[in-house]
Amino acid sequence: MSANSNDRVMTVGVDGSEQSLAALAWAIAQAEHYGKIQPVISWHFPLRHSPRPAPGAPSPNLKNAFEDQAKEIVENAISGIDSSLLLPSRVAHGQPGPVLVEMAAESDLLVVGTRGHGAFVGALLGSTSSYCTAHSDVPVAVIPADANQARIQRIVVGVDSSASSTAALTWALEHRPEGAVVQAVHSWSPPAAGLGETATPYEIFETSAERILSRAATRAAEAAGQPEDSVERRLVLGDPRGSLRDCEADLLVLGARGEGVISHLLLGSATTALVNHPRIPTVVVPGTAEDGWP
Repeated sequence: MSANSNDRVMTVGVDGSEQSLAALAWAIAQAEHYGKIQPVISWHFPLRHSPRPAPGAPSPNLKNAFEDQAKEIVENAISGIDSSLLLPSRVAHGQPGPVLVEMAAESDLLVVGTRGHGAFVGALLGSTSSYCTAHSDVPVAVIPADANQARIQRIVVGVDSSASSTAALTWALEHRPEGAVVQAVHSWSPPAAGLGETATPYEIFETSAERILSRAATRAAEAAGQPEDSVERRLVLGDPRGSLRDCEADLLVLGARGEGVISHLLLGSATTALVNHPRIPTVVVPGTAEDGWP
């Protein structure tokens, strides 16, 4: 992936739905920083139209009809967009999730809408956002239909003790627009059990949470080649699903998985919940092999 915004590429899933058009509009608004746009649309034969009699040998006429329809949808979607922001669109046969993950493998960011129904059968982007965040080797931006198209000025990153969340914070630092603030948020809570007379003091859990936040910020800043004070830090008592959903930001960045060492620090489950119903544009960053993540 390129560190130079002039060389960056965003793969954007298009299916003709309002949600995919919102994702495309967000990509256009952010193209100056996150790179040129490569629209991708997939198509496949619905079961009721499975070609007969030869399995796996579709009728050329039927294949051409679906493919032409897909081309028309993507061309309509990009009509009027400044050509300098676009790379050639790609039309591929297959289920949208696997197609998008494959097509985005060499890009810097995969952008999808939250839900979609598509203008033709097989364009269900809504069912692919979770597939993409689970399987993509590149960061995935999930864009709600009412996403703000303004320039990104504030980025919130959910962190825990996992390498995946450190990778997310590093990505946010490396890819933030000039002048944008990056805030690392760590949500924690003490175990619900054992709060009697022999319970571990509350301060011990709070101190542990502070160390986790500090360690993540330090490691990410070092990996991004930036000073430690380039990361704002915020410690929140409570469930990360609530604190991160309610954050005031233009972009939320999460690690694909988490491995909290204190009860309720599991950002992995929080990521799933937040991506399924994002309030603001949300980027899910996979961990890297260098981070010890497969």
